[in-house]
Amino acid sequence: MESRNLHIRPSDRVNLKEILRPDDMLISGGDIAFAGAALSGWSFDSVKFASYISSLAHLITRIVLSDRLVFLDGQGAEDPPTSFLQPLIERHCKTVQIDDRHPLVSAVVDNALKDPLEFFGEDGKELVSQTNVCANRYASWRPPSSRLSAAFLAEYAVAGVIHAPFAPNPFISQPLQVHAKRGRTSAEELLQYVEDFRRERSHALNVHKKLDVYDLQVPAIFGAALRDSKDPVDLIRVAAQMNADASAFRSWCRSLDATEAMSPSKYDNRLEAAKQSLSRLARRLGTTDTTRMELSTSVSAFAFKLPSALFAKVVNYLDVDIGFFRPRSYLLHLLSQVELIKRLAPKLSEVFGHPDKYVKQAANRLSQMAGEQQTMLESGHTID
Repeated sequence: MESRNLHIRPSDRVNLKEILRPDDMLISGGDIAFAGAALSGWSFDSVKFASYISSLAHLITRIVLSDRLVFLDGQGAEDPPTSFLQPLIERHCKTVQIDDRHPLVSAVVDNALKDPLEFFGEDGKELVSQTNVCANRYASWRPPSSRLSAAFLAEYAVAGVIHAPFAPNPFISQPLQVHAKRGRTSAEELLQYVEDFRRERSHALNVHKKLDVYDLQVPAIFGAALRDSKDPVDLIRVAAQMNADASAFRSWCRSLDATEAMSPSKYDNRLEAAKQSLSRLARRLGTTDTTRMELSTSVSAFAFKLPSALFAKVVNYLDVDIGFFRPRSYLLHLLSQVELIKRLAPKLSEVFGHPDKYVKQAANRLSQMAGEQQTMLESGHTID
């Protein structure tokens, strides 16, 4: 039986390219540390809490969408704040932990940490510079000499060496839009498509109600996990359970990624059909809090219902490829979260036990960062 937590130690002779799977995802130790700080119960200002919550939301998303979480493990992992989260990840998730002293990665880690500019060379000068700016803005309370940016770049370099998909925190990943070595997966493409719909819909609802009722920047998966959690630690368990719910979605996307390699035109057609199907569903979503949505079809074998108490509208499933039924059900559940999670601050306050005013300040900071990031992406310019 395969071990739930695979530890690759310095003396292990392994071929990581053979061990890693398409649905595995390399995550950042910085995100583990920041998310651990959010879970720790420590007292810190709302600016820090906003960044810590962002890292936690990012990791919750990756727990749901990844078969296994891959991360570098080394000295200091047993110290807080990393120690608050890593044991929970090991308990609830499947992991591949690579000791950063392993010969396959040690030289890359050491050199990239020591001098990123020298490691990435002249062609990577802009990458290093922009990553520094993004990291300093994300963690504005840390000194410019912080190793956060260097650590992130080292993990990015390791991902290239071991051919692993890398999921950096979105607030410090903008430089990779230009320099990324690996393209977006189908899962990322469709999830972003759904997120864009959610933001458009939440904005329309805010305008309709003439109040800022719905948060524009609550990540769908994090919102779903937050809604079902009683305390911060519970978030990891809930996300691990959601991982099973997302299995059909991951499987469908994995098949689509394989199609791209064999037939790019067929891949484009299937992806576009999936997006059009989601567009139709998005337009059918109700605009009031009293509607309920049920997903059904005349073919009983494919009947589904969303586990939601708020949604009474029937959507026909017969206008889409049969293989996309379950993935679409999962994505529609995420799309509907805009009406299930309204203001982020009250739910964060409830789960984390912080005062409403403090959490509201953090939520506003998070929305501000997300708005700035979106503006930057739309303009095609980097943060300066």
